[in-house]
Amino acid sequence: MGSENKNLKRGKTGFGISNNFMLLIILVIVFIIFSFLDKGFLTLYNISTMFRNLVVTGILALGLTPLMISRGIDVSFGSNLSLATVIIALLYNSGLNIFLSMLIAVLLSTAIGLVNGLIIEFFNLNALIATLGAMSIYMALALVISNGTPVGITSDVLFKLSFGSFLKIPIPVWVFAFIILIYYFILSFTVAGRTVFVIGANPIAAFSCGIRVKKVRIILYGLFGLVIGIAAIFLTGLIGTGSALHGVDFLLPSLSAVLLGGIGLSGGSGTIWGSILGITIISTIFNGLTVFGIPSEISKVLQGLLLIIIVSIYEVRSKKIRE
Repeated sequence: MGSENKNLKRGKTGFGISNNFMLLIILVIVFIIFSFLDKGFLTLYNISTMFRNLVVTGILALGLTPLMISRGIDVSFGSNLSLATVIIALLYNSGLNIFLSMLIAVLLSTAIGLVNGLIIEFFNLNALIATLGAMSIYMALALVISNGTPVGITSDVLFKLSFGSFLKIPIPVWVFAFIILIYYFILSFTVAGRTVFVIGANPIAAFSCGIRVKKVRIILYGLFGLVIGIAAIFLTGLIGTGSALHGVDFLLPSLSAVLLGGIGLSGGSGTIWGSILGITIISTIFNGLTVFGIPSEISKVLQGLLLIIIVSIYEVRSKKIRE
């Protein structure tokens, strides 16, 4: 039983094969298939565009990773993201400095994350149900303050942040890489990171050992809110508007990436690299579909099917490991 738990924590299958290695093989296969089908797929422009566009989804997946490892979940992040983009646009258009506008939006997103965590943990609510309700509230708020229409924003600073490059690598990708390193360091080399895994493996045992389970989860909800705010900055710059509907398209791919990366709904296992590989695979697939001119409606259907398949595969694999 002990070795099984170690395998789950390290992200290994029942055959002792690293889950991340399997994902890497899948990613390579996907790249090879699309590069053979369309010569324009492997161009520098397309790859650069793909990675620039996956940054928002990737940042969201990163924030969701430790939360789900600890058996928490927040499905209101799309609405939180939308609200933050609207706040940035409205504040800047009202004459506020762009940096202050972005800071306020990030602080608001962080506060929303903390409030979600406080309500869930102190009232012992089901996190999925609670955040589903919160999702409707935040979306409604975004719709009200934006009068139900996208709020345009023109800012040189925001444009450079979203479309600028450093050493021929998009600035959003640099920020994404920095956030990856922070999360990787915390989860892999700190007591706090190990605590997250302990809570996910067995919250009751963790509490018995003196770990303040509720406090840790609330902090994770707050951190998730923080990265949602950062993602909102790039999303606002990439699209050039703040909208109550921006976050709708990010729930399925972000959640699918985390699950594909080996983090189960039961918590206690997973890695940052698994989530990164998961989001890269999903973004590569849908970028390839876009290159081939597949309608967005069909892509959304495929996203839903992919999520169902991923969850099914995880459940089957988990049962085999437990056996």
